[in-house]
Amino acid sequence: MIQRRSLQHVLAAASLSLIACAVSAADYAYIPNSNSRTISVINTATGELSTTLSPASMDATLNDYIYTLALRPGASNESWFGQYLSNNKLGVIDTTNNTLKTVINGTGGSVAITFSLNGAIAYVSDHSGQKLHVIDATTKQITNSLSTGCRTIASALSADGASLYVRCDSGVIQKLDTATNTLSTFPNTTTNGYGLAYDPTGSGKLYASSNSAPIVYLLNLSDNSVTQIPITGLQGAASKVAVRKNGSKLYVGGGNNVLHIVDTANTSTQTSITLNGPASTITGLGISANDAALYAITSNGTVHVIDVATDTETKTISAAAGAYSSWIWGDFLGNVVASATPGGPSVASIAPQGTPSASATSINFAVTFSEAVNGVDGTDFALTTTGTATGTMGTPSSADNGITWTVPVTAISGTGSLRLDLNSSGTGIESTAAAKPIAGGFATGTVHNVDVQVPVAGACGTAAGQATALAPAAGLCSAGTATAISSASGKYTWQCQGLNGGSANSCEAPWSTAGGSKAMVALQTANGWQVSNASFSTTPPATAPQGVTFPSGLLSLNLSSGNLGSDATVTLNFSTPVPAGAVYMKYGPSPDGFNCQGAACAQPHWYQLPANRAVLASDRLSATLTLTDGGLGDNDGIANQSIQDPGGFAVLAAPASTAAIPTLSEWGIIALSSLLAMFGIARMRRRQG
Repeated sequence: MIQRRSLQHVLAAASLSLIACAVSAADYAYIPNSNSRTISVINTATGELSTTLSPASMDATLNDYIYTLALRPGASNESWFGQYLSNNKLGVIDTTNNTLKTVINGTGGSVAITFSLNGAIAYVSDHSGQKLHVIDATTKQITNSLSTGCRTIASALSADGASLYVRCDSGVIQKLDTATNTLSTFPNTTTNGYGLAYDPTGSGKLYASSNSAPIVYLLNLSDNSVTQIPITGLQGAASKVAVRKNGSKLYVGGGNNVLHIVDTANTSTQTSITLNGPASTITGLGISANDAALYAITSNGTVHVIDVATDTETKTISAAAGAYSSWIWGDFLGNVVASATPGGPSVASIAPQGTPSASATSINFAVTFSEAVNGVDGTDFALTTTGTATGTMGTPSSADNGITWTVPVTAISGTGSLRLDLNSSGTGIESTAAAKPIAGGFATGTVHNVDVQVPVAGACGTAAGQATALAPAAGLCSAGTATAISSASGKYTWQCQGLNGGSANSCEAPWSTAGGSKAMVALQTANGWQVSNASFSTTPPATAPQGVTFPSGLLSLNLSSGNLGSDATVTLNFSTPVPAGAVYMKYGPSPDGFNCQGAACAQPHWYQLPANRAVLASDRLSATLTLTDGGLGDNDGIANQSIQDPGGFAVLAAPASTAAIPTLSEWGIIALSSLLAMFGIARMRRRQG
């Protein structure tokens, strides 16, 4: 199986045998454009491009390379085109309206099509399958598939239609008896080459091209002899050949627009002409059925019409820009009925390029027209959207001279779908070749599904900046997702994480003011208790005992939903240490013995919570309270799954100090010492006396 790269050399050697009648207003050339996979329809009488056909827009399965095309003889008005490499089919166009008539399956990699003289039989060279398919052109059914044992590449029919000569890319030539459909191998083999042309004069001759040298092989069918004809001045290989119907001239295609002409009566007599227009390689040659004109196709898609009587160029027909007729086989001219008035271009397809993901924020739409167009700009298109999907269209551009346009769409976001449509009017788009306006719009293109979430930056909620004794549970973020809350140094901190890659934001809220400190409450989860309310205040619920102060504030705490009669454990945190020696004082009823006796205990009063129920940490920045439902620490004294706890750390004033015994001053002590010394001296003198 040959690959596309090697086919460039294969097709360059192709020859064309034309079956057209005299050129008239009804004669059309159907040029296969292998690279763009389209067909250019040219009115050879007016030299005008009528239209460019896109087989894939007629049938999505006809999307392979088009290397061969032939017009069926007779009144059938059919143009047959092949499909290479893997489609295993060929298409038939109704030339009266240039629509797809039918698809024929099972033809393999079709690279050459030749019809019988009456157009009843089509012979299709299957390169990849190494077969020659015989097709009933009326029923479009394959009636025979003959194994050639080699990769068939070109074919030529004898003047009487009794023999079909088939060439393989290795250079082997085989002969088909069209009456019996039997193959025989030509006894003399040429070197590798792909072009083949039949000369009907005498007993018949074949001209075979060469892929390796500037020579043409002459095969005389009278004795099966082979003669080499060197082509003077030809650079490279003699890969394209055609011969006049009267056998007088052999035409050989070369590079740089040079066409070589050989006098077949004396092959050493040769001339050449340079075709009009930019230098290009001749990729296809064919003689009209009336033997009056040679049609030369160059690789830039130009058709050159040569008067074979004078060997002068009479017409230069510009095919669709970007057609790239690099490789051609087949009878591309014929007397068929096609639209004499060029129609306007149309859109063949609009689809995203490649397979962009739904999360892509920018994509390109490929807009393929039926032929080269100009006047395309961004205002010609509209985005049809669903859901919340949006996007911004950019400026269209074309890299193939106007057949395919790329329309970028950026800033895609949201969820839904995008479809690029061509507006139905007011576009200003027209064909490059005929300056015909586009016929209408296009709103059935391929949809691109969108799932692009816009980045959202995290933002602090209403809880930020609000002092509270409990860690905030609501209002943490107005946008984004809140992280876990940390609590330290007198404040709560958390982050609001952004969404879809958005940035995060740090948030904080202060603890509640508690006297000269900041404080917060944290409930341990045992026994099912929940905090209904917690707040700090500097004002005692009742007058405090004389000399008692609350430097760390007082807590008002309500707990609920705990197990009946169970303990609740609460942790208090402070931003500054609780004063040393402080005790936890509560106000309310208490069990007997807590600064009360008997019935008096049922009345609210101040009492001290035991040290084992109000445990200060060593740094005095936190304390753990243990409160019992209906017991010690519960203000209502009832086991009812509710605990009320007003209280706080208190500092007791020192008792009034005892009056100090008066003492002598320093000078008094000195005077007293002197006086005592004097008394001592006097006493000693009396004893001595």
